[in-house]
Amino acid sequence: MLAEFIQRLYSRRNTAQENAPVFSSIALAALLPSEILGGEIFPLVVHEENYGDLWHRKLLVLARVCTQWRNIVHSTPFLWNQHIRINVRQFSAMGRFRRNRLTKKYFEALRMCLARSAPLPVSISIDDWLVFSGDRKDFARSVDLISNAAVRMEVLRIRSRRRDDAGVCILALELIPTGAFQALTEIDLN
Repeated sequence: MLAEFIQRLYSRRNTAQENAPVFSSIALAALLPSEILGGEIFPLVVHEENYGDLWHRKLLVLARVCTQWRNIVHSTPFLWNQHIRINVRQFSAMGRFRRNRLTKKYFEALRMCLARSAPLPVSISIDDWLVFSGDRKDFARSVDLISNAAVRMEVLRIRSRRRDDAGVCILALELIPTGAFQALTEIDLN
Protein backbone atom coordinates (compact mmCIF):
# COMPACT_ATOMS: atom_id res chain seq x y z
CA MET A 1 0.00 0.00 0.00
CA LEU A 2 2.83 2.41 0.78
CA ALA A 3 4.51 1.43 -2.49
CA GLU A 4 1.33 2.30 -4.43
CA PHE A 5 1.11 5.67 -2.68
CA ILE A 6 4.75 6.45 -3.52
CA GLN A 7 4.14 5.38 -7.13
CA ARG A 8 1.17 7.78 -7.40
CA LEU A 9 3.30 10.62 -6.01
CA TYR A 10 6.00 9.90 -8.62
CA SER A 11 3.33 9.86 -11.31
CA ARG A 12 1.94 13.23 -10.19
CA ARG A 13 5.44 14.71 -10.06
CA ASN A 14 6.17 13.51 -13.60
CA THR A 15 2.90 14.96 -14.87
CA ALA A 16 3.66 18.29 -13.18
CA GLN A 17 7.14 18.36 -14.72
CA GLU A 18 5.72 17.62 -18.18
CA ASN A 19 3.22 20.47 -17.86
CA ALA A 20 5.70 22.96 -16.40
CA PRO A 21 6.63 24.54 -19.78
CA VAL A 22 2.95 25.21 -20.55
CA PHE A 23 2.33 26.84 -17.18
CA SER A 24 5.50 28.92 -17.39
CA SER A 25 4.52 30.29 -20.83
CA ILE A 26 1.12 31.32 -19.44
CA ALA A 27 2.86 32.97 -16.51
CA LEU A 28 5.10 34.94 -18.91
CA ALA A 29 2.04 36.68 -20.36
CA ALA A 30 1.21 37.91 -16.86
CA LEU A 31 4.66 39.51 -16.63
CA LEU A 32 4.07 41.82 -19.59
CA PRO A 33 3.46 45.42 -18.54
CA SER A 34 -0.07 46.77 -18.90
CA GLU A 35 1.17 49.44 -21.32
CA ILE A 36 2.49 46.79 -23.74
CA LEU A 37 -0.66 44.66 -23.52
CA GLY A 38 -3.10 47.57 -23.90
CA GLY A 39 -1.06 49.67 -26.31
CA GLU A 40 0.58 47.10 -28.57
CA ILE A 41 -0.78 43.55 -28.28
CA PHE A 42 -4.52 43.98 -27.69
CA PRO A 43 -4.94 46.44 -30.60
CA LEU A 44 -3.42 43.84 -32.93
CA VAL A 45 -6.10 41.39 -31.86
CA VAL A 46 -9.02 43.83 -31.85
CA HIS A 47 -8.24 45.78 -35.01
CA GLU A 48 -7.83 42.76 -37.27
CA GLU A 49 -9.66 43.74 -40.46
CA ASN A 50 -11.22 40.40 -41.32
CA TYR A 51 -13.55 40.49 -38.29
CA GLY A 52 -15.47 43.67 -39.17
CA ASP A 53 -18.28 44.33 -36.69
CA LEU A 54 -17.18 41.55 -34.33
CA TRP A 55 -14.40 43.63 -32.72
CA HIS A 56 -16.37 44.02 -29.48
CA ARG A 57 -16.62 40.24 -29.07
CA LYS A 58 -12.85 39.95 -29.17
CA LEU A 59 -12.64 42.56 -26.42
CA LEU A 60 -15.02 40.53 -24.28
CA VAL A 61 -12.89 37.41 -24.79
CA LEU A 62 -9.71 39.29 -23.81
CA ALA A 63 -11.47 40.70 -20.74
CA ARG A 64 -12.34 37.19 -19.54
CA VAL A 65 -8.75 35.90 -19.45
CA CYS A 66 -7.88 37.31 -16.04
CA THR A 67 -8.49 40.30 -13.79
CA GLN A 68 -5.41 42.15 -15.04
CA TRP A 69 -6.50 41.82 -18.67
CA ARG A 70 -10.09 42.83 -17.85
CA ASN A 71 -8.84 45.98 -16.14
CA ILE A 72 -6.62 46.81 -19.12
CA VAL A 73 -9.41 46.20 -21.66
CA HIS A 74 -11.94 48.26 -19.70
CA SER A 75 -9.56 51.18 -19.14
CA THR A 76 -8.08 51.53 -22.65
CA PRO A 77 -10.33 53.86 -24.70
CA PHE A 78 -8.42 53.19 -27.92
CA LEU A 79 -9.72 49.62 -27.93
CA TRP A 80 -13.36 50.78 -27.77
CA ASN A 81 -13.47 53.55 -30.38
CA GLN A 82 -14.03 51.31 -33.39
CA HIS A 83 -16.91 52.01 -35.76
CA ILE A 84 -20.12 51.28 -33.84
CA ARG A 85 -22.93 49.85 -35.92
CA ILE A 86 -26.48 49.96 -34.55
CA ASN A 87 -28.83 47.41 -36.08
CA VAL A 88 -31.90 46.00 -34.34
CA ARG A 89 -33.28 44.31 -37.46
CA GLN A 90 -31.63 41.13 -36.18
CA PHE A 91 -34.20 41.07 -33.35
CA SER A 92 -37.29 41.75 -35.48
CA ALA A 93 -38.23 38.07 -35.98
CA MET A 94 -38.37 37.36 -32.24
CA GLY A 95 -41.37 37.54 -29.97
CA ARG A 96 -42.16 40.97 -28.57
CA PHE A 97 -41.12 40.23 -24.96
CA ARG A 98 -37.83 38.62 -25.92
CA ARG A 99 -37.13 41.30 -28.53
CA ASN A 100 -37.67 44.09 -25.99
CA ARG A 101 -35.32 42.43 -23.50
CA LEU A 102 -32.62 41.89 -26.12
CA THR A 103 -32.82 45.38 -27.60
CA LYS A 104 -32.60 46.90 -24.13
CA LYS A 105 -29.43 44.88 -23.41
CA TYR A 106 -28.13 45.71 -26.88
CA PHE A 107 -28.45 49.45 -26.25
CA GLU A 108 -26.85 49.07 -22.81
CA ALA A 109 -23.88 47.36 -24.48
CA LEU A 110 -23.64 50.12 -27.09
CA ARG A 111 -23.78 52.76 -24.35
CA MET A 112 -20.99 50.92 -22.50
CA CYS A 113 -18.83 50.88 -25.66
CA LEU A 114 -19.32 54.61 -26.07
CA ALA A 115 -18.54 55.28 -22.40
CA ARG A 116 -15.35 53.22 -22.51
CA SER A 117 -14.19 54.92 -25.70
CA ALA A 118 -14.31 58.38 -24.08
CA PRO A 119 -12.71 60.86 -24.69
CA LEU A 120 -11.73 59.61 -28.16
CA PRO A 121 -13.75 60.38 -31.30
CA VAL A 122 -16.27 57.79 -32.50
CA SER A 123 -18.14 56.91 -35.66
CA ILE A 124 -21.62 55.42 -35.64
CA SER A 125 -23.83 53.95 -38.31
CA ILE A 126 -27.49 53.11 -37.91
CA ASP A 127 -28.89 50.54 -40.30
CA ASP A 128 -32.59 50.63 -41.12
CA TRP A 129 -33.51 53.46 -38.78
CA LEU A 130 -37.16 53.12 -39.72
CA VAL A 131 -37.20 49.72 -38.06
CA PHE A 132 -36.70 51.79 -34.90
CA SER A 133 -39.45 54.23 -35.74
CA GLY A 134 -41.96 51.38 -35.55
CA ASP A 135 -41.00 50.97 -31.90
CA ARG A 136 -40.81 54.35 -30.20
CA LYS A 137 -38.61 53.04 -27.36
CA ASP A 138 -35.94 51.78 -29.76
CA PHE A 139 -36.16 54.99 -31.76
CA ALA A 140 -35.78 57.09 -28.59
CA ARG A 141 -32.86 54.92 -27.44
CA SER A 142 -31.04 55.40 -30.73
CA VAL A 143 -31.58 59.19 -30.71
CA ASP A 144 -30.46 59.29 -27.06
CA LEU A 145 -27.35 57.27 -27.87
CA ILE A 146 -26.41 59.62 -30.71
CA SER A 147 -27.19 62.68 -28.61
CA ASN A 148 -24.92 61.53 -25.77
CA ALA A 149 -22.03 60.82 -28.15
CA ALA A 150 -22.62 63.79 -30.48
CA VAL A 151 -19.79 65.89 -29.04
CA ARG A 152 -17.21 63.19 -29.92
CA MET A 153 -18.81 61.92 -33.12
CA GLU A 154 -16.68 62.23 -36.25
CA VAL A 155 -18.79 60.13 -38.61
CA LEU A 156 -22.54 59.48 -38.62
CA ARG A 157 -24.08 57.17 -41.19
CA ILE A 158 -27.80 56.46 -41.33
CA ARG A 159 -28.82 53.82 -43.83
CA SER A 160 -32.32 52.93 -44.84
CA ARG A 161 -33.77 50.59 -47.43
CA ARG A 162 -36.10 53.24 -48.92
CA ARG A 163 -35.05 56.57 -50.39
CA ASP A 164 -38.01 58.51 -49.03
CA ASP A 165 -36.99 57.74 -45.44
CA ALA A 166 -34.39 60.53 -45.41
CA GLY A 167 -37.02 62.93 -44.07
CA VAL A 168 -37.52 60.78 -40.98
CA CYS A 169 -33.75 60.74 -40.43
CA ILE A 170 -33.60 64.53 -40.66
CA LEU A 171 -36.50 64.90 -38.20
CA ALA A 172 -34.74 62.55 -35.78
CA LEU A 173 -31.50 64.51 -36.00
CA GLU A 174 -33.43 67.71 -35.25
CA LEU A 175 -34.18 66.23 -31.81
CA ILE A 176 -30.48 66.56 -30.98
CA PRO A 177 -29.51 69.99 -29.58
CA THR A 178 -27.98 72.51 -31.97
CA GLY A 179 -24.18 72.60 -31.82
CA ALA A 180 -23.90 69.12 -30.34
CA PHE A 181 -21.94 67.71 -33.30
CA GLN A 182 -18.70 69.59 -32.60
CA ALA A 183 -16.32 66.99 -34.09
CA LEU A 184 -18.49 65.83 -37.00
CA THR A 185 -16.54 65.60 -40.26
CA GLU A 186 -18.80 63.29 -42.24
CA ILE A 187 -22.51 62.58 -42.34
CA ASP A 188 -24.08 60.08 -44.71
CA LEU A 189 -27.86 59.80 -45.00
CA ASN A 190 -28.24 56.94 -47.42
